[in-house]
Amino acid sequence: MLLETLDSHFPTATGHTEDTEIGLRLRQSYVAAERTLAGAGIAVRTDGVDAYVAGRERWEPLVGRVAPVLGYTMAEIDRRTSNMADLLAGPK
Repeated sequence: MLLETLDSHFPTATGHTEDTEIGLRLRQSYVAAERTLAGAGIAVRTDGVDAYVAGRERWEPLVGRVAPVLGYTMAEIDRRTSNMADLLAGPK
């Protein structure tokens, strides 16, 4: 709700960057998070990927517009995205 308020009432970044592989990227993010949690001994739901992707598809564009105005990049907010290949490869 806070992000929606900021986006509606303050000047935020405009434009839309087209991410043609957003679904794949978000699924990879979910798998990486599952591995991290499982590696720490935390039980994970294996059936949550669709809900995760749907949620991220709703809020990520909003964050992408508000973040630059607050002085952040998406790489600073979503740390997994920048090193996704390493996370998917697993521990070395």
